[in-house]
Amino acid sequence: MPNAIDIAETPVAAGSRVLRLLAADPSAAIVSAVAEGPLRSGRLKEALPTHSPRTLYRRLEELERLGALERQRLNVSPPAIAYELTAPAGRDLLDIVEGPVAGWLRLHARERLGERTSASLSLLAEAWETQIFHGLSCDERSLTEIGEETELTHHQAGRRAKRLAAAGILDRETGKDRITRYLLSDLGRLGAGVIGAAARWEETYLAGSMGDPLELDDCTALLAGALALPRLQPYSGSVLGVTVEAEPNGNGSSRVASLWAEVGEAGAVACGFGPAPNPNAWAHGSVAAWLAALIDGKRGTLRVGGDHALIDTHLTRLHARLRRLG
Repeated sequence: MPNAIDIAETPVAAGSRVLRLLAADPSAAIVSAVAEGPLRSGRLKEALPTHSPRTLYRRLEELERLGALERQRLNVSPPAIAYELTAPAGRDLLDIVEGPVAGWLRLHARERLGERTSASLSLLAEAWETQIFHGLSCDERSLTEIGEETELTHHQAGRRAKRLAAAGILDRETGKDRITRYLLSDLGRLGAGVIGAAARWEETYLAGSMGDPLELDDCTALLAGALALPRLQPYSGSVLGVTVEAEPNGNGSSRVASLWAEVGEAGAVACGFGPAPNPNAWAHGSVAAWLAALIDGKRGTLRVGGDHALIDTHLTRLHARLRRLG
């Protein structure tokens, strides 16, 4: 197990610290630029000429503080500084940058041509931090309902929802009652892979005042957002029950959260929170086990029952959707 880095900061949503940093140009470009080995600061400035030295050094300091970069003073004349990815933290962050983050941004650029895609990563973090992602992962919500569930004012909920919809992270539809309702789009749901990878990186390499980065409710929301991605035509009418178990607390007890996924006639999957009604199959696991299933496609330590083919097909197709981001 690698040594964790003690970052004493105000706690934020799991994964959002990494998402916010990578959304701040040119952080992701720096990580990619030093992928081949140590790079002198002068060469780094040449590789990223559109960014001011002040901005560049600020991002270098932030990446170094997170433990992803190592600063080396070279024994040369004149004196020089070089930067190198640390192992394994920096290398694992590179995998996130060039895998799910790059794939999600490519998809965003294809669907939202002409927009600055790095800003959309910051918006994904905003949806996650404000729990708009959580509230819209299963059901559509009006602005009033979003405000009630997230503790945002109606004005704040409206401003954020409209911004997220403009970025393609949310879908919106106005009903016959003339009320506009919002729901996670496929692009927003695919963001679960990005958020999950960022959260797992933080859990692995950051420690201290943050505690456990990914909470039970956060993991359940990620699963709810992602489970609706695949199409499962052969299993129309089937129901999958999912339970997530948190790590035991100090007195040895643990909490469990439940959700269900039901396959419709056309193979589309609808999700809901709570115990599954008469499931055809069920899967139970810890937060870490579900993250591995979501990010790596590994069923691993998940305990399963009922129709194993339904479980395996759902997880395989889900992982295939998320893997295309890489």
